Amino acid sequence: MYTQHELNQKITAIHQFILAKLPHNVDLKLGIILGSGLGELVDSIEEKIVIPYKDIPHLPLSTAPGHAGNLVIGKLANTWVMVMQGRLHVYEGYSPIEATLLIRAMKLLGIDRLFITCAAGGLNLNFSAGQIMLIRDHINLSGVN
Repeated sequence: MYTQHELNQKITAIHQFILAKLPHNVDLKLGIILGSGLGELVDSIEEKIVIPYKDIPHLPLSTAPGHAGNLVIGKLANTWVMVMQGRLHVYEGYSPIEATLLIRAMKLLGIDRLFITCAAGGLNLNFSAGQIMLIRDHINLSGVN
């Protein structure tokens, strides 16, 4: 799909675009990817900078229902965070590389901890909708990693 050089150029362009939007005093370490139904978390973010995915160079658009398609940067509980308000999916027609371009740029911006959320089903009858659970493994039927 992309050569390593082309991939690096795209990631660098995304990194530089976002970096230009940040105040100088931002120390980003924490990233959060919000899955379906969790987009409202950004309402709790202070000093927020909202960057629509459509404005970020080389970044595909999120088309999944309930995914706003914004990168939100600000303070959550007095900690600077970078939040993806919706993610990109392979089932939307994107390659795994395209779906992870923003995550790769987040690393260049200093993110070293990433929390990924999603709406996932479970087999445990004691779980109820909206309950927090930790996924340690999954069955990958897509044929790609």
